[in-house]
This record gives sequence, structure tokens and C-alpha cells, in this order.
Amino acid sequence: MVAVVMPVYQGEAFLAPQVESILGQSYSDIRLYIRDDGSRDNSLKIIRDYARKDVRVVLVSDNMGQHGVTGSIKSLLAKVQEDVVFFADQDDVWHRDKLEIMIKYMPDGSSGSFPAVVFSDLEVVDADLNVISKSFWKVSGIDPQRISFKDVLKRNCVTGCACAINRRMLELMIKIPDKAVHDWWCACLAAKLGKLVPVPFPLVKYRQHALNVIGVQDTGLRKINSLTKDPYFRNKFIKQQGRALTHLKLLLEDEVLDLSFSEKLSIKKDIFFRKLIKAPFKFSWH
Repeated sequence: MVAVVMPVYQGEAFLAPQVESILGQSYSDIRLYIRDDGSRDNSLKIIRDYARKDVRVVLVSDNMGQHGVTGSIKSLLAKVQEDVVFFADQDDVWHRDKLEIMIKYMPDGSSGSFPAVVFSDLEVVDADLNVISKSFWKVSGIDPQRISFKDVLKRNCVTGCACAINRRMLELMIKIPDKAVHDWWCACLAAKLGKLVPVPFPLVKYRQHALNVIGVQDTGLRKINSLTKDPYFRNKFIKQQGRALTHLKLLLEDEVLDLSFSEKLSIKKDIFFRKLIKAPFKFSWH
């Protein structure tokens, strides 16, 4: 049996189709753990209805209030007993064979010997599931073969809703700082301490809509151009850079990684570079 963990917040618009796509997987031996992070819409009712109908759905209630995405994921991971764990967003739709394929890519014998992350490409779609791009990697400029620790520091190649982790990674992820970016964090740990395994085709319909927390990021000058024209994306970009800086600083302090001097220097250089990018936006727009 494998686990799927899904943090939910204000997700009623797209939650039911996503749950259906998970429960309808060709690999059906799953347990779906869901935690609602204080939604004010009908998300909790939808989750409870599924939990009543299907014993594979587990509503995690901890009365801990709002945790945010990473905090909710930590709460969910603490409940998981399975050796392979998938992360799910509340607004996507999974290809029917996603679990089956990614389980086959999980390194043999890695349930506890070293941390492993398997990650796939995604199909970018709009709110109505119309295809925008057949490859998230291509539109975002991600090279799935550049998976060294140094590469991952510069550019996260792992999207949380398109990855799976093993038991050893789960044990490390439970200790993730609340302010870290969860998919980038596990990518860094796997690149440094274990193995990152790319799956070279899309297995998730990655829905883009006005309520996305992160979503698709274009690259280079096209990205900068879109930011300068749209106040929503300008603010979104600045917040993302803030999260990235916090994440990198936390990596410097993490004892599990046991970083060398050159690796710490690489992180510090990346922090400096991101500050340079972020500063002009703050100066111009705030």
C-alpha cells in the first residue's frame, strides 16, 4: 500500500475531480490522507463525504489551526505508515496510471537505505483542463537531467504534486522547517544524500487558475516582461523570491545535510544572486 497526502485550503472549486482521479488510479492499493487547513468554504464537507464513502480516504483532524502548506504536509506525514508517499495538490487531475508508473521508477530496495525522490513532468492545463502546454518542464526551462545538488540549489526541478518519496525520505521530511519549500527541500536532500529519479513524461494535469499558490513560471525576459505588466504576478514573484531566500538560508543551517565549505559557499552565492533579482522589483514597485 502507498500513501497520498493532500493539504487542502479553500479548495471546493476543484477538489472533487482531483480526489476522483486519485481514487480511480489503476494502482488502487492506496490510502489518501487529507488535512483541511481551516477552509471557510465547503472543502471540509467534501472531504468528509469522501471519507464516509471510501475507507481509503483518511481525514486528518489535529485541531492545530492553520499551518500553511508545509506545516499541513508535516502533520499529514506524521500519520503515514506506508513506505512510499505521493504528494497531491487540491486542484490538479492525475493521469490514471500515475501511481503505477512512478512506483516502477522508485529505486529497488530503497525503502530505508537512502532517501529517494521520483518526479515526473506535468501537462499544463487551464481551469477547464484545456491543454496549455504538453510539458511543464519545457515551458519552465527545466532540464530533468540536471539533478546534482549544485544544480538543484540553483533551480528546483521537482514539483511536489508530481513526485513520490520513500520511507527514508519521509523520516527526513517530518523534520522539515515550516518555512521551507517542501518539494525543493526533498529535492535538495535526495540530490545530496540519496537519489533523484526523473520520469520523462507528464503524469499530472497541472491546473492553472487565479488561485494558484505557485503555478507555472516562465523563464528569462518573458517572465520579467509578464511581471512588469501584471500587478498580481509582480507581487506573486516577489513573494516567491522571499520564500526561496528563506529556504536557502534554512538549508545552510540544516545539520542533516552536513554541507562542505564549497557547498555552503554555493548557497550563499545563490542567496546573493536572488537578492539582486528581488531588490530592483522592491525598489521600483513598493
